[in-house]
Amino acid sequence: MYFIIYFAIVASLFGQSIERKSTPLPILSENYGVLTEAVGWTLTNSGQWVSASNRLPYRDGKSNKLSYAEYSIGRENFKKIELKKVKLDEIDYGLLLIYRKSGRYAYPNIFEGWYDFDELVWYAFPADKIKEVADKDIVFNAAYVVDLGVIYSGRLNNIEEELSTTNLLHSILSAARGEFSLYSDYKVSLALFPIEDKSTRVMRFRIAEENCLFSSGKSSDRIKTDTFDKSYFEVDFVKFVDLVNGLEE
Repeated sequence: MYFIIYFAIVASLFGQSIERKSTPLPILSENYGVLTEAVGWTLTNSGQWVSASNRLPYRDGKSNKLSYAEYSIGRENFKKIELKKVKLDEIDYGLLLIYRKSGRYAYPNIFEGWYDFDELVWYAFPADKIKEVADKDIVFNAAYVVDLGVIYSGRLNNIEEELSTTNLLHSILSAARGEFSLYSDYKVSLALFPIEDKSTRVMRFRIAEENCLFSSGKSSDRIKTDTFDKSYFEVDFVKFVDLVNGLEE
């Protein structure tokens, strides 16, 4: 008799539904800016400037002529750069997305077995940092740097266009939970150099993923020496403005 009562109580407890709340995914903004074309310029060790579409050539001129597949993607490259906003836990963040080519050798010691893949690197940062990038009082012919103050970051390999958005949102959520941090010990900065020469306006830029490569603030000789005197991406000024202002449309 006691066994039957005990079994009935247990069965009743397990039969009750327990409410479980799922963690909502972050929400991406509908408006965004995009950049798909820029010219990468590098000053080689021989003193010659060389360029390539959407990638920075190597400073060693010989490397740019080697047939090894790894040199075809350059020192840095991108297929597309996007600026968006993402809402996470009711807080808005700026979101910098860099779609680029990457790859590796299966046998790196003998440079054999190369396979390439598409890669997405993302950075979430305080939304008000966008205003610093879109400074209304831009001074031409003077370089400046914006420390994005990255809070979360991540990388996705072998992405597919139709699946990348879902994977991105899961990646952001995982980073926010503290499961990983791609650049926890690094400063991620955007170095900008607006150039005006007669009727021509362009923006030179670099995205730094290196430890304390730049210091925040307006133009300095060190910034120009360390970056823009050696390599940079260059794009029509209006296209760069469209990249930033696309968030506000």
